[in-house]
Amino acid sequence: MFGVGYRLEASHLRGAGRQVTAVSLSSVTLPFLLGMGLAVVISPWFIASEMDGDSLLEPALFLGVAMSITAFPVLARIIDERGLHKSRLGSIALTSAAVQDFLAWCVLAVIVALVHSTGSVSLAWMAVEAAAFVLGLLYVVRPALRWLLAPGRRWAGGAVTHAALVVGLLMCAWTTEKIGLHAVFGAFAFGAVAPREHIGTLAPEVPERIDQTSLFLLPAFFTVTGLSVNLGGLGRQGTLILLAAVVVACVGKFAGAFGAALLTGASARESTALGVLLNARGLTELVILNVGLSLKILDSRLFTAMVFMAVITTIMTGPLLQRLYPLEGPVTTRERIPDPVGAPR
Repeated sequence: MFGVGYRLEASHLRGAGRQVTAVSLSSVTLPFLLGMGLAVVISPWFIASEMDGDSLLEPALFLGVAMSITAFPVLARIIDERGLHKSRLGSIALTSAAVQDFLAWCVLAVIVALVHSTGSVSLAWMAVEAAAFVLGLLYVVRPALRWLLAPGRRWAGGAVTHAALVVGLLMCAWTTEKIGLHAVFGAFAFGAVAPREHIGTLAPEVPERIDQTSLFLLPAFFTVTGLSVNLGGLGRQGTLILLAAVVVACVGKFAGAFGAALLTGASARESTALGVLLNARGLTELVILNVGLSLKILDSRLFTAMVFMAVITTIMTGPLLQRLYPLEGPVTTRERIPDPVGAPR
């Protein structure tokens, strides 16, 4: 999650044009509403013994967020491999995905706060603590990092940069966990405020090292996720939930992006490609689903269905995009621009 935040350029969230704004909002709002509607429809099939509380609000909001997310790192890699990184389509898709993920993480933070709060006073206090945490990152931590990691410092180097980033992201993860939010929010927020210009000048290899370090944890993460998946326990109701989740996820993302892009002047081909690209969910979706399972917002059957939905929507992106924008031969290193600092490799 540090890597996701680090690669989220603030420029993607500023000065978004009319088309990007329309595509971003529509491809978040439509799947969000459809996800909430799906939760209401399948609520009689929830396994109540595996979920905390009797309220339908949290599961409905959570399914809305899960349907709205787009895996920004996966999308960036797909666009780069297809040679679309300098195209208008690639720019719109990346910017829209950044805006969508930002909105989705904000809503997810609200959901986690609702789950952990014991009343209106507790919820208000958590909101104050979360706001203080964000302000501290922006006005204390970020300036301190800019001073510490300035290229002219006598201690400047990869070792100091690496240590500062690892300690910072772990401390931020611990802080958000103590506040009552999930640890992923702290790591994500720290990555978002890390001074990329200083790190890129001083030690551009450090973010990639942190990504590579996280690769050692990925097998454990996927193992835990796989152990929580019970395909044999889906049954008839679970299978219907899985099919409904895939349909809602694809229709919500594709229709939202396609319709908004078409209405704002994009061609039918570009609009279709945007709908296909923004439907990719990837590892980011699995992180969110594990948060929901740990908070007991999801039961095991719904979790299984949503994991397979994430896998299916991610796998289908490449072949569908190939039909729209065929890749004519392999892209050589000479033909490609260098990967941005910290980009997934």
